[in-house]
Amino acid sequence: MNVTRALVCVPCLWIGISFSITAQNFNYQQDFEDFLARAQNPNNEYFYSTLLARFNQGDTTLNGREILHLLIGFTSEEEFKPYEYFQKEREIFNWVEENEYLKALESADSLLAKVPVSQQTILSRAAALYYLERPEESGLEIWKFQKIMEAMAWSGDGTSPETAFFALGPADGQNFIQLFLGQSIGTMGSGSDQFGNFVDILEMVFIDEKGEQQAVPVYFQIEHASKTLEKMLKSTEN
Repeated sequence: MNVTRALVCVPCLWIGISFSITAQNFNYQQDFEDFLARAQNPNNEYFYSTLLARFNQGDTTLNGREILHLLIGFTSEEEFKPYEYFQKEREIFNWVEENEYLKALESADSLLAKVPVSQQTILSRAAALYYLERPEESGLEIWKFQKIMEAMAWSGDGTSPETAFFALGPADGQNFIQLFLGQSIGTMGSGSDQFGNFVDILEMVFIDEKGEQQAVPVYFQIEHASKTLEKMLKSTEN
């Protein structure tokens, strides 16, 4: 089984919506540290642990600002090592592809206990639960994924490095374009904004109103993730 088809088969998992990106509610250079400080403050309404509990319970009142605080709050957790747990995410993804749904679910539960906002693991868990005929639990995972996508959309407009969408890791932009916007990806690259913050640059390929194929660059801010890679490489060298 092709796992992409497997995930698409889950009801509502393939978002594929027509979405007009016009808002920018978050400026990475100006706002990241403020968001992080609020997420680390136990007395603040945006405290990471409080938001995580609501997220895991499927609190439908959570909005884009709150979910973005949740994502940014996770970047200060010891487990935030996107270039390390990437392989584990792929392993779980492969278990679903091989129809090993119980193994996928067990591995997903283990990783999500440490990395509760891993997009790929949430998707894989949704698929595994769906095929194990546990639709309500699968639906909760689909909801989690969509809330993260909506928070990314809320954060920027993706049209420039300075207005890039916030993303936790290097694979998140691909999910955003393919599963949230329902478009295809062309070339992939990287760059930086005017402040030197690292951004992923993905070419989004789509059909315009005239039925002609177009392609535009979409920018995703992952400076926080790139810093963890630098630390990992330095520790390897030492």
